[in-house]
Order: sequence, then C-alpha cells, then structure tokens
Amino acid sequence: MIQTPHKDKPIAAMNNPKCNSKDKDIIAEAQKAYEFWVSEMDRISSTGKERVVQL
Repeated sequence: MIQTPHKDKPIAAMNNPKCNSKDKDIIAEAQKAYEFWVSEMDRISSTGKERVVQL
C-alpha cells in the first residue's frame, strides 16, 4: 500500500496521552476502514475519466 498523507493522523491521535482506550478502539476501526478503502483504490487500473468514475 502506498503511504498516504492522512495515515499518520489516526496514529498520532492514538499516541496522544489524552486518548483513552474507547477512543483508541474507535480510531483503530476507522483506520482499518481507511486502509481497506485505500487498498480498493490501489486495485483500480483504469485511467482518465473511467478511473475517476470507478474511484
């Protein structure tokens, strides 16, 4: 998976000392969904308008 500019945000949030375990669980779930979304986008091999429609 390509490193994306947004991936570091949930990691930083989970490492924040003010982040409690409930919040960490929610952030981890969101991070999994984000990684799935990015992996699905990486699978698209079309170009141009077709790629935009598929994205």
